[in-house]
Amino acid sequence: MTHPCLVFLSPALALVLVPLSGCIAESSMEDGVRPAETSICNSGSNCCKKEELVCRGDPDGQTICTCHRHWSCDDYIKPEKCEQNPADVPDGKGGWSCQAAGPLERCVRQGTDVPEGKNGWTCQVQDDFVMCSRPTNTPDGGEGWFCAYSGELKQCVKNPDVKLDGGATQDSASPSKQEGGVPGKKDAGGKDVGATGKKDSGSTEKDSGPPPFVPPPGWTCQKGPHGETICKKSGAGLPPNGSGGPGGKGSFQCYWNNGMITCEGSSNTPPAGTGWGCVPNPDVGGWRCKHPVGSGDTPGGSGKWSCTSSTAEGGITCVQQPPSTTPGAECTPGTKKWCDGMSYCGWGQVTCGASGQWQRKFNWTTLKFEEDCWELKDGRRANTVCACYFTFFNKECCETPDCVVPPGSNGQICPASPGWYCDYCNPLQAGSCKEPGAHCITTTKNETFCGADCAGGKPCPSGGQCRQVKKGSQYFWQCMPPDESCYF
Repeated sequence: MTHPCLVFLSPALALVLVPLSGCIAESSMEDGVRPAETSICNSGSNCCKKEELVCRGDPDGQTICTCHRHWSCDDYIKPEKCEQNPADVPDGKGGWSCQAAGPLERCVRQGTDVPEGKNGWTCQVQDDFVMCSRPTNTPDGGEGWFCAYSGELKQCVKNPDVKLDGGATQDSASPSKQEGGVPGKKDAGGKDVGATGKKDSGSTEKDSGPPPFVPPPGWTCQKGPHGETICKKSGAGLPPNGSGGPGGKGSFQCYWNNGMITCEGSSNTPPAGTGWGCVPNPDVGGWRCKHPVGSGDTPGGSGKWSCTSSTAEGGITCVQQPPSTTPGAECTPGTKKWCDGMSYCGWGQVTCGASGQWQRKFNWTTLKFEEDCWELKDGRRANTVCACYFTFFNKECCETPDCVVPPGSNGQICPASPGWYCDYCNPLQAGSCKEPGAHCITTTKNETFCGADCAGGKPCPSGGQCRQVKKGSQYFWQCMPPDESCYF
């Protein structure tokens, strides 16, 4: 018996709506072959055989079905762009986080409910989530498409000349398709092992992994919310006081970059100690102290540690991300890192997705895949003094060398600047410098600080030089350090 079905064609994707009484959407396709008049099917349910439709119940008492072969395309623009909304996910339901990684697309969802796997999807349980994968479903079934997911929307653009931004990962094209790429190598049996000659993700060899980590004396370790190892060591990573006492006398905030621990803050006595070099620097809080990172400053063992230290922490906090179980993963799902915001090039954050890749979006203007970096509404940035001197993103000012946001932190909203000479300032905010005639200077390296008026021969503060600066169409004489930096 055939039940009546109602087919609605939305601008993005055909939805087949049927009563929950058991109606199966009928298709006029006899053999599943797309209509001959076009290589990209856009005729609704006719694009799929009925067993290919993926259906789910809807609260309004109807069943919604999607067809993986149906695409809505705009072939009047170049490159040609097609989309599915909602995308053809493994079971048609929500909760999936998907990405297209060149010839392979993956969808991940929390839980252990494994879909039956239609239309090429293969699904399995991994830990506490389900991962499904299949060859990337492209509009015409061929190559040369660059596809990306954004929520329930899947978009594909066809342009053989499209370039990926900075080798952004496998999110969009196989190495042999990227500009400057090389064909994949093959092993002695003719099996494709990729451009590096390493075994592919289908290898059956198992790595027993490193031995269990045992923290050295003085360190306490625990597992974090994303499976990372968090180790702390009290009283370390801070400059000792002048009498050689324990570290942390005063108030210091430290960040680790380029093999150095840099601590800034105040102390009742001049900080000193073996290996530490401290100089007065009232512009950034009283003292700036530096110390090379030594073997005892990290918990050691195998793997990479990302560390910070501060008086507020009471010493050092080091984080080690867990080894990835996903081939090609570059980060731990759920973690965040500082990045270059899309709106004003300011401080933004990008999140690591369930697939172990930094979330990316396709920029249809530049035809590049870019990190999905969002500037925080409150202007938050890395928790370092350096970051307050750089209104615009500067990797050197992150708390960690890889700019990953330390666990338990979400950066800072910089305190209001005193507004005197060499204090940080906001070039977008009038009156952020207090002295008469002073302007907020932005250097060629995007550092921002308050100058001092030196027009007409007015003297500069000690060490300052009088230079001409341009603001809009006007020129002013302002004092600034000889190296044009109040921070570095």
